[in-house]
Amino acid sequence: MGFFNHKSQQNFPFSYERVFQGLVFILEPAGFNVLISDMLIGRITASTSMSAFSWGENIVIMVEKIDEANTLITIESSLKFGMAGAHRHWQNIERIIGGLSYYLQNGDLWPEAQSSSASTSKKQGIAAGIILASILLIIMILFTVAANIE
Repeated sequence: MGFFNHKSQQNFPFSYERVFQGLVFILEPAGFNVLISDMLIGRITASTSMSAFSWGENIVIMVEKIDEANTLITIESSLKFGMAGAHRHWQNIERIIGGLSYYLQNGDLWPEAQSSSASTSKKQGIAAGIILASILLIIMILFTVAANIE
């Protein structure tokens, strides 16, 4: 895998159904927007919002039944746009694996996901507003410079 995306796998000693349902349960509280969840084919598509360091990432999770008591998940994180934020792939993958493992063992959300999801959303909204305001300011400056050249 390269700079723009990263893939990782993890085996869980739990049934396919429990792992799939656990993923669906933990993703949104962990800061991911679930776009598609298809248990029949074992695929979940999710994304992250734009932040100060990234335009966001696309996440694809494949869930594969190994046997009645073991399930393999494959997680791929890729940038939505550009190069900024490539460091977030590992963070995304670790949040998913850690959150799922905690849920499967304890039947509840990872305490880290519970406390950080609301503040993360607020920080991402503020960062997106700052980025948008900066882009608008740059556009205004470019128009002013262009008008003065003519």
